[in-house]
Amino acid sequence: MLTEELATDIIHAGGLGTVLTLLAKPADERAGFALAAREAIMSLVIGDFRKASGVAAMASGLRANLDDLSQLSPGERHLLGELLQRIVDNPGPGIILDRRAPRE
Repeated sequence: MLTEELATDIIHAGGLGTVLTLLAKPADERAGFALAAREAIMSLVIGDFRKASGVAAMASGLRANLDDLSQLSPGERHLLGELLQRIVDNPGPGIILDRRAPRE
């Protein structure tokens, strides 16, 4: 799974590479390049997050917003962040969140 850190690095590298490439091209050859580069980068990053398991994606989303949880102390946020990162890194076989019988 693509971590937030790796996704950030990919977006940064893609943006930097795009700017350098645009600066090297004559103005008449730049049309559409920036948009195409943006779409390629975003499809890689967003596409990978869509493939993530439900539990890993939920853990990643909560981990990304830990600083907003004022109900927790800094130590509690740190501990929760470590636990959520373990889930993101190794989501396992999955967790059943809905224990109702499956629909037929």
